[in-house]
Amino acid sequence: MEVVGVDGFTYTVKKKVKVEDPNRPFYVKIPPVPIKRSWAIPIIPHLIPEANPPGCRVIEAHEVLTCDPKEIGSGFEAILMDVPWKIPENKNTIHHVTPQNLAKFPIHKIMKTGFIFIWVEKEIVQDVFKIMKKWEYSYVENLEWVKKNVNNKISEQPYRYFNRSKCSCLIFKKGEGFQLRHQRNPDVVFDYVKRDKYLTEDKPSFIYHVIETLLPNASYKNETDPGKMLELWAKKGMSRKGWTHIVQKKNINITTTLKN
Repeated sequence: MEVVGVDGFTYTVKKKVKVEDPNRPFYVKIPPVPIKRSWAIPIIPHLIPEANPPGCRVIEAHEVLTCDPKEIGSGFEAILMDVPWKIPENKNTIHHVTPQNLAKFPIHKIMKTGFIFIWVEKEIVQDVFKIMKKWEYSYVENLEWVKKNVNNKISEQPYRYFNRSKCSCLIFKKGEGFQLRHQRNPDVVFDYVKRDKYLTEDKPSFIYHVIETLLPNASYKNETDPGKMLELWAKKGMSRKGWTHIVQKKNINITTTLKN
């Protein structure tokens, strides 16, 4: 690069580019004892999930978008969607969904009023707002997942303008009269990117805690009131108390035309 100095002379400036290995260990200098509480991160004990938690249903569907609403059920108060969006990064588009396909999903048959929590990439945000307007849902809030690599650095996946380092969970609502529990959870969570993904990246389990805290009436009560929370495109092997999980089989091509 050439620049002209105040003295009128032209100077050639070379910019040194530093190349870093994203998987290189990142060293943190630990302060001397006594360590301040601000440095402490509680270690959550590993808990083996229940094999058959109460109020949990798991349905394996050939395609989530064409799953029979009668099989899914109705009366849900919260729906969590981890849509396998069709975006340029996903080379194999066999299992991925376009906003146009999602817009035709009969959401009204499984939830008349309630909350939708939907994970979106930044190029899909406008399309999702159009879908929610069609479904008569209003925007409420959003949560951000900041992606981290195993070396504790922020993940940087290539994208058109800025590198992709986060994923958003948009929250929409339809209707009134819900019992909401105030919570002091942050609207940002830092968690690691898991490379072995099933249709989509594994999202932070923090989102389940957020939904269950926000909507206490939707949680499991007893066998006659087993829970009103639904997850679409759940991970294989997922089972959570009070939830209905719809798992899509990977060997099916999403080509079915949905009817309005």
